Amino acid sequence: MSATAEPMQPPRRAYREPARAETIKCPSCGAAITLKTFGTSERVACPFCGSLLGADESGALALVQAAARARQPTTLPLHARGTLDGVVWEIIGICKRSCRVDGVVYPWEEFYLYNPYHGFRWLIHAITDDHWTYGGTLDASPRVASNHLRHRGRRYNHFQSAIATVDYVEGEFTWQVEVGDQAKVNDYVAPPLGISIEVSRGPDGDEVNRTIQRSITPKEIEHAFNLGEHLPRPQGAGMLEPNPWRLGRRTFAAWGVVLLLGVGAWGGLAAVTPTHRLGTIEGAVGPVSQTLTVTGDRPTLVTVEVHIPALKDNWRYFEGMLVDTASEAAIGFELEVSYYSGSDWSEGSTRTEVVLGDVAPGAYVLQLDPTSDGPGATALPFSVDVHQGGVLHRYLVSLLVFAGLSLALPIFFGLLFERRRWMSSDHPPA
Repeated sequence: MSATAEPMQPPRRAYREPARAETIKCPSCGAAITLKTFGTSERVACPFCGSLLGADESGALALVQAAARARQPTTLPLHARGTLDGVVWEIIGICKRSCRVDGVVYPWEEFYLYNPYHGFRWLIHAITDDHWTYGGTLDASPRVASNHLRHRGRRYNHFQSAIATVDYVEGEFTWQVEVGDQAKVNDYVAPPLGISIEVSRGPDGDEVNRTIQRSITPKEIEHAFNLGEHLPRPQGAGMLEPNPWRLGRRTFAAWGVVLLLGVGAWGGLAAVTPTHRLGTIEGAVGPVSQTLTVTGDRPTLVTVEVHIPALKDNWRYFEGMLVDTASEAAIGFELEVSYYSGSDWSEGSTRTEVVLGDVAPGAYVLQLDPTSDGPGATALPFSVDVHQGGVLHRYLVSLLVFAGLSLALPIFFGLLFERRRWMSSDHPPA
């Protein structure tokens, strides 16, 4: 027994016509218009005469509003194709909008992108400062609070509110758009991402559109659309521009590892550096001199330590030289010993030292002279210990200073960048 297969029914069409490119004539001026999304277009602005056309149920274009205006130049041309995120997009519509803030008009361009397999996207160019953003419709409804919203675990802070006005249109759009249309826009930012919520008055009441977008550089636009010339570079701190000074978790972790390794290396050097005593002077009061012999086969470190046991709430200052007896070359140095204390505090120490670097093996004379003293400190005896070897503490200080600056400077410039960004918002810093 054989079965007869039922004929398959054609799938139900989602649009009046299948999406395709089609050339028709403008009912107003007769110019040829190429449509990319004929079945989904709600409004077509003739790029030649500016007339607004709408699609009726039969699929034909009906004249909504006749117009005669000069075609305006745009940064990117209608029907240009570019590759973003690995997808080839075509500009099927261009809309120029603007808002007025404190009497100043801020214009921008919106390029409506289309791919038959991936839908629609937006490419937005702020004409005032040449910053670009790229994004698409946000279907989900984020949780909106008084001054921020949350989407997928990320907080977006309110940046600004404005009334956006349509100043110019050409090409195809999947909604009804006309010159003069207005919408209230609220922008929320979490650079390099942002969410815009637009509320406009439609025939059935208020219409809400949500757009999520990210910052994109002019170089990316040039590469995507194979432009033969460079686009203007952005000025100032853009609303969604990534903070170039922002330190991420990885940077902090790397900075901590480098600092720990540096301190560990210094501590290890201090632990393994061999030292031996070259000379000792006990109970001195005035200038002292002693002969020393530095051993070894290469330059080394020599540490000179001064100790004043009876020093309290006072100070003594020393000038010294380590003189090579063969060449009479001298290494000069200075020392200050100071110590102050109270019932629950103390400052300084009765002992201090200096490390002399690059001392060649040979015979030397150490000369040390207390050149100035605090009141009553002249008669205080001091001792001098000289060791071959030691650790240059200034290397640790240099490491800590470098590490501190490497962290502090990006933080400072990052805060300065954020201040510049938020100066153009509805919530400028005090």
